[in-house]
Amino acid sequence: MKEALTRWLQAKIPDAHDLRLGNLLRPSAGASSETQLFEATWSTGALAGVLRAAPDGPGVFPEYDLGRQFRVLRAVHRYSDAPVPEPLWLESDPSILGVPFFVMRQVSGRAPLDHPSYHGEGFYRDATPEARRQIWSDSIDALARLHDTPIEELELDDLREPRLDYWTRYHERWMKDDPSESHPVLDAALGWLGAHAEPAKRHCLCWGDAKLGNALFDPASDHQLTALLDWEMAYLGDPELDLASLYISDLRAHEGQNLPRLEGTPTREALIAEYQRRGGHEVHRFHYHEVFATFWRGTVLVKILKDLRAKGSDVPETMLYENFMISHLEQLLDCPI
Repeated sequence: MKEALTRWLQAKIPDAHDLRLGNLLRPSAGASSETQLFEATWSTGALAGVLRAAPDGPGVFPEYDLGRQFRVLRAVHRYSDAPVPEPLWLESDPSILGVPFFVMRQVSGRAPLDHPSYHGEGFYRDATPEARRQIWSDSIDALARLHDTPIEELELDDLREPRLDYWTRYHERWMKDDPSESHPVLDAALGWLGAHAEPAKRHCLCWGDAKLGNALFDPASDHQLTALLDWEMAYLGDPELDLASLYISDLRAHEGQNLPRLEGTPTREALIAEYQRRGGHEVHRFHYHEVFATFWRGTVLVKILKDLRAKGSDVPETMLYENFMISHLEQLLDCPI
């Protein structure tokens, strides 16, 4: 890959004489698209870049539209106040590296890890309560600024598919190996979501996979948020689902790991209040979207667990039906089912 990427970059930067590629590094986080950090140097300049590529083979999601991801990132970079890496080049020809890919500029910072949970170890656990409050304040502010992006400027109409339609297809056709396969709690949650669906009061550009682990924070600047990452699940729709996804991902990181919620981490009520204060918009149906966020994260979790089993990992069958997302859905829907 190194030689092919070097040739490709040389064609993109024709004035970069004697271009060399080094410090290739694959981050430890991420379970969907492939990511590769690199540094390119030449006689008169340098570039710290990130290569984002579709997986080589089946992945967590049914399709990986790198062109759409690139267009979303470019739109956010141009029209939003939310911090994102600068997108540089898109390559749709799979013959270069075997899969389509794009390159963006590196941004300094570290992401709180899901595995092991950032509430259990790492820089978030080691930070002061004041620093954790800053991490959350920056994250909520960035989310509110993203949701204020003028969507009429974006030319991203292909992101308008209703989220319930998308996640219904994912659950029924991608997560399940057979339509008759039963997942009682997830199936019931999907039915509940359909029965209680209402038109969104706001339509915004949304992150899709909102969580601390998809953001970078710079320890050198008091853990300031430097970039929102991972735009493969972006959509145009109800921003309350983004807020609920952010909340559920953190609840999973402490309660789902039997860890205490660290001081400086907002409660459900504090998170909603801070978002309303930052964005100036009332949150109307958080319970509905908490169910929705727990459902979609739950069905993705089952897909990941099934894929791990297929690759030979020792994943007990019970984990597909008894995990944190399932138990939280039972609480939200006042079951058990």
